[in-house]
Amino acid sequence: AAEAQLDEGLAQVNEFLGGDPRTDLIGRLGDVWCLYSDPGAMPIPIGFSPVAAVSVKDKAGLVAGVAKLMELLKREANNPNFSVRQSNREGREYFSFNFTGMPFVPTIMISDKWLVVSLTPGSAQSLAQRESGKIPGWTPPDSVVQALREVPQQFSSISLDDPAPTWQQLLQFAPMGINLLE
Repeated sequence: AAEAQLDEGLAQVNEFLGGDPRTDLIGRLGDVWCLYSDPGAMPIPIGFSPVAAVSVKDKAGLVAGVAKLMELLKREANNPNFSVRQSNREGREYFSFNFTGMPFVPTIMISDKWLVVSLTPGSAQSLAQRESGKIPGWTPPDSVVQALREVPQQFSSISLDDPAPTWQQLLQFAPMGINLLE
């Protein structure tokens, strides 16, 4: 009985979405998933700008699936203050969500290699610039390289955290903070 209910629920989701998200979206993604912070891409660097990046197996199919999902989202939102803008820059597809009065513009960017979800278009564009070599990507310091030698070479998940950039950014804004407190 529970299995039949699950099958019925999945069939309703597929009907609502106009397809199966397991094949239309998830099946087009790769097996590398990254979460990181890109505070430099914020209009006012506040030290927090989460970014999710997932490797892509099928860009064309993924773009079509996301575009279909965006149309559904616009239709279901049925709000004149909400819009989704789709654009293409240098072979990368961007979907930006705008809700009047919201301080962020969540953005999805799809390139040949990555699907990026960020709070701002700037964070997605930063990854695009890293892909094209216009700005440097992250290079692990020697201490991280050494630590990685000590972990098994095959794993399902690994997490690295470097708080130094956040502290450096906080120190940059310390004088302004002190002036505000005065």
